[in-house]
Amino acid sequence: MSVIPNLLDQQIPEHLRANAADSLFFEARMRTQDPIYGCVGIISRLQHEIYASQREMAITQAKIAFYTAKQAQETQIQQFQDVEEASGSNGPFHMDQPSFDYHCQGPEFL
Repeated sequence: MSVIPNLLDQQIPEHLRANAADSLFFEARMRTQDPIYGCVGIISRLQHEIYASQREMAITQAKIAFYTAKQAQETQIQQFQDVEEASGSNGPFHMDQPSFDYHCQGPEFL
């Protein structure tokens, strides 16, 4: 008698036997397609894809945060300029002499 049917009959609860048989079949099929790594190769590739996707998402979130902050800064500068024009003052935020450069290109990774 083969070891696998014996294992399924004696070691695995009846309600889990179909899943166990499917798992064994899948592992055997993957082992024939990739004799070295089998299912481990697939798991490794999927983990790499997850890592790459997480990295891409972190970069995208950083870009969003940067441009949101840049927009808020530009809005604030415009508000100061509007107040200055309305009051006619030559305060520290005079349009001819901006107090800082807000035309930056973004984070290094962009």
